[in-house]
Amino acid sequence: MSHTDRERWNQKYTSKGDSPSEVPAIFLQNLTYFQKGSVLDVASGDGAIALYLASKQSFNVTALDISEVGLQRLSAFASERNLSIKTLCVDLDELQDSSHLGSFDNICLFRYKPTLALLERLAAHLNKGGRLIVSTFNQLHHQHTGFNQQFCLYSDELVAAANQGLSLLSYYSNQQAPYCDSYVFEKT
Repeated sequence: MSHTDRERWNQKYTSKGDSPSEVPAIFLQNLTYFQKGSVLDVASGDGAIALYLASKQSFNVTALDISEVGLQRLSAFASERNLSIKTLCVDLDELQDSSHLGSFDNICLFRYKPTLALLERLAAHLNKGGRLIVSTFNQLHHQHTGFNQQFCLYSDELVAAANQGLSLLSYYSNQQAPYCDSYVFEKT
């Protein structure tokens, strides 16, 4: 992403109301795949998923996003709820050296289309047996809503990530709204 992308996302979160985004229904459908322990919520925005997971006693959450404003909102919401969430402002397109991230039992990425290279970099931060849970819009979302096609997954697009030290535990393509594909990988 570029400086312009960061500005666009900052503007989006500046103009939002006084409450965090809604937890995506597709996240709740994938919740059973999360293991107790640490979670890296990638492209977290203002933290709907991070807040939900941090409110559960079994998760230590780190949220990562390009938007400083989104992360500031997340920190404020966490403080209001007396929750502890670590935040990192990172542009995923510039995440070449990710050694500062640490390691996690779970990494989740919702509503953001990753490249296979990004999945490989993220998988390097999973503990053995850790879970990488990815769910984002598919081509049906583009067809039904006009959402930019380049940000929508093609059928089976991320299956190849299973060759990167990950085994594919689950793949589901939702053919009804919200038109998302979900992948659950486990680090071998």
